[in-house]
Amino acid sequence: MFVRNVGGGCNTVRVEEGIYEQLVTQELHAELESSGRRYETARIDAVDEPHLLARHVSDVVYRHLTAIKDRSDRLNAANDVIRRLDSESAAVEEPARQLLRIYQSEHPGLTNRASIRPTTPLSEAALLTNASGEPSIGHELPAELASADSVDLASGFHR
Repeated sequence: MFVRNVGGGCNTVRVEEGIYEQLVTQELHAELESSGRRYETARIDAVDEPHLLARHVSDVVYRHLTAIKDRSDRLNAANDVIRRLDSESAAVEEPARQLLRIYQSEHPGLTNRASIRPTTPLSEAALLTNASGEPSIGHELPAELASADSVDLASGFHR
């Protein structure tokens, strides 16, 4: 069994090699274009789009509200956001898509950690049990380990 620890709050993407599930905002698009790095994006399925957009809007609102210390001001700001959503640098580029990875061209001696991708979303907690129809631990664990910056815990249980 493998459990992925997913932190709360917003995900700030730095243009570093790795795998991602990040909406491509105007700010991120500009960073990617100016970085000179190769990257891959994919269109978001229509069925997943409301969830991903809502999570993005939630992250933007959370950052804004966290910066406001006065509770009354925070409530007013929340009500303003509810009335009109407006954040130019966090606006999602059209068509809506996620950054999947940033990578280098293949060459001898390169260990490409971003070439293997777990089946389970990076932004979701996953409990892998090897149940029929579920992602295989044999694929997921090596994919998670290959793409991880660090590992807090990998644990197996046996009955």
